[in-house]
Amino acid sequence: MDCGPFLNTTNSYALMTLQEQLNCAGAFISNEINRNQIRNIARPKNFKLLYSIYHPILMMTSRQCFFQQTVGCNKPSIEDGCMLKCEKATTITNVKGISFAVDKQKGGYPSIYNHEQFLNIEAVEDLSHLFDEFFIDLTNIGSGSKAEIDKVQLVNHFENVLKGVNEAKVQLNQLVTVSTNAQYQQGL
Repeated sequence: MDCGPFLNTTNSYALMTLQEQLNCAGAFISNEINRNQIRNIARPKNFKLLYSIYHPILMMTSRQCFFQQTVGCNKPSIEDGCMLKCEKATTITNVKGISFAVDKQKGGYPSIYNHEQFLNIEAVEDLSHLFDEFFIDLTNIGSGSKAEIDKVQLVNHFENVLKGVNEAKVQLNQLVTVSTNAQYQQGL
């Protein structure tokens, strides 16, 4: 069993605990810690380290319905069937003009996503010796009503980044126009 990106693993002791107590064979390292904090993580023997280099940034998940006021859902309150049947996506814009994606998948709760995607190509350059695999999340979750990015083109650019093609980084930044990796620079 590998422990996924939502576990927020930030140190060597957590990796050791995951392996010894939960029989995990690998784990994702948190995107909330910086380059130097990641470099100091020691992995247990026979344990895979993974890192997500591209994904939507989840800001909040709630049991409240965000669609009653945003897209005019006609239900006065969340009903039993909402959780399993409802699948909606939209964007909301704050007073500063920044749009946030609101997304509800069947079987899940409504979530709000940052207007920026997490994109960290620097981790590939800086830490490829530490990680066994890099993860990219190509789901439409978090896109709201934003235009979709060509996924085939996106995958090709990521493959080229992994191969060390210098221009692929520029091409990715042109394709993913609103992104951040601020946590990788600043850390906790």
